[in-house]
Amino acid sequence: MRVPPTRSEIFVVLTLDLYMDIREYTAEDWPRLCEIHDAARLDELRLSVGEAAFLTLEQTAKNEGLFDASVFVAEVSGRVEGFVAFSQDELTWLYVHPSSYRHGIGRALLRHAIEHAGNHVSAEVLEGNEPALQLYLSEGFSIVKKAKGRLVGNEAFEASGYILERRKNEPTGVKRLKLCKFVVSTLVLPRSIE
Repeated sequence: MRVPPTRSEIFVVLTLDLYMDIREYTAEDWPRLCEIHDAARLDELRLSVGEAAFLTLEQTAKNEGLFDASVFVAEVSGRVEGFVAFSQDELTWLYVHPSSYRHGIGRALLRHAIEHAGNHVSAEVLEGNEPALQLYLSEGFSIVKKAKGRLVGNEAFEASGYILERRKNEPTGVKRLKLCKFVVSTLVLPRSIE
């Protein structure tokens, strides 16, 4: 009688070195900024005022003054994955593509803005957007007040949010950050029959 072979599993862990560069926005980045904003904005609105308030970046960039500020992008292995816009006293835009959430991109962009803005920076976060609020708080921002009013850019909707402020102590910016991504795969090998 023949015994079927048994299998043993070998786990292989690969480490891939990825690099993130933060650089100034160029016009060639526009289509990717639209993709990033539109996907991430939907997530932001789901957590706060609802998807019905959604407008694309193409619809809102001019009215909301995206390019009235300095705009920088985070590029990971040659692909833009997030962007930030800020002036000397206000951080106005910070978005990361959902496929790159929780990889340190938003934090690196926020730190870049803090480093290059003035000594006192403010930001606004919609109530319900806990991931964004926790990020800002972890980087030294504090809640100054809670505000209620019309959603900036789509005034047909009411919104509540937090006004945050941070006073600069020491620079925290990161220009280039090495990211490690672990890929775990299973390799199944037949065991020889005795």
